[in-house]
Amino acid sequence: MKSNLSKKDNILKPEKQEASHKIKMPIDINTAYSMSKHEILNFINKNKIITIQIPLFSINSTNSYIDIICDYIEASYVAETVSNHSKRKDIQINFDLFHYPVVHLSLKPTNANKFAEALLDLSKGFSGEDDESRLDFVSNLDQYESEIDNKIFIYPELIDDYYANLINGAYYELAHESYEGNLNDEPEKIESAYFDKIYTKFPERKYGYWKSAYSKNINQDFFCSTEGWIIPNSSDFTTIVKKYSHIDKLEFTKANFFIIGNISYLMSNGNIIHFPFDSFLRAKLCSSVISKSEYSSYNSKDIWMNRFLTFNRLISNFDSSKENYRGYPEDRAEEIISQNNKDNDILLPPPVVSFYLNEYDELLIIKDSNFSYLFFELDKLKYKELISLENRLSELFYTTSEIAGIHTKIDCHWERLNDEKFEELCYDIIYHNPKFDNTTIRKMGKSRSRDGGRDIVVYTQSRPGYQKEKYIFQCKYLCSGSSLTARKVTDISDTIDQYNAEGYGIMTSVVIDATLYDKLDAIAVKKKIRVEQYSVYELERILARHPILKKRHFDD
Repeated sequence: MKSNLSKKDNILKPEKQEASHKIKMPIDINTAYSMSKHEILNFINKNKIITIQIPLFSINSTNSYIDIICDYIEASYVAETVSNHSKRKDIQINFDLFHYPVVHLSLKPTNANKFAEALLDLSKGFSGEDDESRLDFVSNLDQYESEIDNKIFIYPELIDDYYANLINGAYYELAHESYEGNLNDEPEKIESAYFDKIYTKFPERKYGYWKSAYSKNINQDFFCSTEGWIIPNSSDFTTIVKKYSHIDKLEFTKANFFIIGNISYLMSNGNIIHFPFDSFLRAKLCSSVISKSEYSSYNSKDIWMNRFLTFNRLISNFDSSKENYRGYPEDRAEEIISQNNKDNDILLPPPVVSFYLNEYDELLIIKDSNFSYLFFELDKLKYKELISLENRLSELFYTTSEIAGIHTKIDCHWERLNDEKFEELCYDIIYHNPKFDNTTIRKMGKSRSRDGGRDIVVYTQSRPGYQKEKYIFQCKYLCSGSSLTARKVTDISDTIDQYNAEGYGIMTSVVIDATLYDKLDAIAVKKKIRVEQYSVYELERILARHPILKKRHFDD
């Protein structure tokens, strides 16, 4: 990608720093050339673990995905080169230091002399300190990029971020470049040929997925997208999810799938979410090309979709042990999946899947006989949508009425709390939510003694192709019988802007008034951020599933 790297060189970088007499951590790869080898060796001798900082200059300053993937491939090349003479300790991408993010590599040099030499060479090439060094750096980088699909990486996170931006943006820019200035062929044909070549080699990328760079590290295949993961049942699902999504607690409950009014839903844990049907279909189509033997069953006259959505009375009369397992008298899809479609009968088991939601309804697992599909960032129903659904679906009245707050059976003694104790409860609930990285959670001082409108600050978990996001939560303890209105929660937009939050949450011990729901919905749309709402009803359902937390905060 030589032409793209030359474009990257035009991006404005911070002015080069003068050499300092004392090396400070982290060592910035863009300015490390100003140090002497002797200085670096002395620094290594005095520090068991050192941190290398690699700036991603393009991010937040360019609209070009090509520039962004160049940033990531440069960072990966630097990280993997220094790993030849060091041992990995940790990697973090920090978004708070500058207007651009920086990669922090924490490592322990294993050969100080070679490490120092490699660091200085990389810095000269990365920074463009001299033309010759930059040309060598770009040449090596081109070779490195051409081989990434076959490499095993010490820092695979950077390659997964590279793939995410390549597939979701850079491919289209590169396709456009492929026909710029070509007067002989139609642009559509040139672009089509470009993508045909890519999808022939990597068919999963047509559906937005790529084979994770982690796969080779553990000799277990799994595929990532910005929406979710596809994990073959031959791979170790638990190990992959715990290690590479940083989610330690995997507790899922069977969910029920239903459709009404052309909208699909999942119901579990006393809650209802919108089912990501389009994401699921893309994942299923992707799995069909991953497992080529299944291709005909997914695409031949829509057989799979037809049987997935339709109860066949004729088949049921002929062999009720298969068709009725779909839901009569109960859903026994897991038994059908366990058969793995290996029956010798004329009628194969119907194409079913099992659905599972975690306790916070933030993660969804769908299983079939060959794959598990993991989806993140699920869409919970808003208050007005719940009311509408309740009116249209009387069979689900019990569940929807629980969410909408018509009656409760799991009420808590909220009068035993005060402002400070309520915030401690909210802290615990967020701490145990696997969506968030509980090592980043911060409670901002004592209740009513702080300013700035933020009670709890926390970051989401990072995962391949998805960077962590900063959330601010406000905790509002009110007496039972009242409600939290929009007038009682002011300056939400200013607080979000002041602390550069990508997510906002409100937690309260009472009912949330419709005026506040409307206000939060408007803010979410205007600022394009995620909003979490926990009224008394959501909190009581969560506590019902966490008896230890309930006992800790409400028992005398």
